[in-house]
Amino acid sequence: MLWFLELGCRFNNMKKKHVIDLLKGKQINPTVQRIKIARFLLKKPQHLTAKEVFVGLQSKQNNIARATIYNTLGLFVKKGVLRQVVVDTERVLYDSNTNDHHHVYNVDTGELIDIDSSNIILNAPNIFPPNTQLASVDFVVKIQNTIH
Repeated sequence: MLWFLELGCRFNNMKKKHVIDLLKGKQINPTVQRIKIARFLLKKPQHLTAKEVFVGLQSKQNNIARATIYNTLGLFVKKGVLRQVVVDTERVLYDSNTNDHHHVYNVDTGELIDIDSSNIILNAPNIFPPNTQLASVDFVVKIQNTIH
């Protein structure tokens, strides 16, 4: 079932079994809380703060401690279930889309938009120290609204 998730289909009706398979495939113990957090985050492509995840999961059936949510978000980033996007020192978002892409961040509205990585070309040959290679590139382009 991992192929279903890894091919970008992870947002189509994330059934509990699919989430468990994903977590196990990433060597994450699928606890009840982690499953609930993953299902909430992976139901659609989205960028959420830890606070938004906490608020979104608050109900009588989802009594998950704030510390559990923060720890789980960190684990999910470390294991590649989520991407962490730091837009400034005060704002960190968790991206449910782990496919190769970059972001445009509107500093006025707080909106973070995905942009395909093929739209940005890195032209920097031979800038890396010896015995190293490029591992990844993450761009966050910041924009602001124009004044009319």
